Amino acid sequence: MSDFGPDLIRHALATARARGFRQVSVSSGPHRFRAVLSDSVEAHVEEPEPEGAEKGESVPVLAKAVVSPVVGYFRAADPPVETGTKVKQGQTIGTVVALGITNDVVADEDCEVAEVCVHDGEAVEFGQSIALVRN
Repeated sequence: MSDFGPDLIRHALATARARGFRQVSVSSGPHRFRAVLSDSVEAHVEEPEPEGAEKGESVPVLAKAVVSPVVGYFRAADPPVETGTKVKQGQTIGTVVALGITNDVVADEDCEVAEVCVHDGEAVEFGQSIALVRN
């Protein structure tokens, strides 16, 4: 009898995050689980030089990652979001298709897209950054 189940997976994910691991693999008999953890839910994005800034000076802006809810293939929204696009809370940024099931990737809050991290049709992992957004 195997102890493989949700509690073991939660423990493996928590341990991996606490120790700074990027990938988790758990297997027991015929059961297997694998995940790639996102680097962080926040990232620094370099902004273009603001007016009045000296040449070559960049200003880091804190951005939040919008991540894939599942492993699958990314499909861009229609019309696709691009850098600079303003999105509303709950607006669909794209979808991830997994086993024929469409999973929406939505903005958690009103924000602006700082960077689109994947292209239409690209394979994505669970927790992979789809876009970086900022308030």
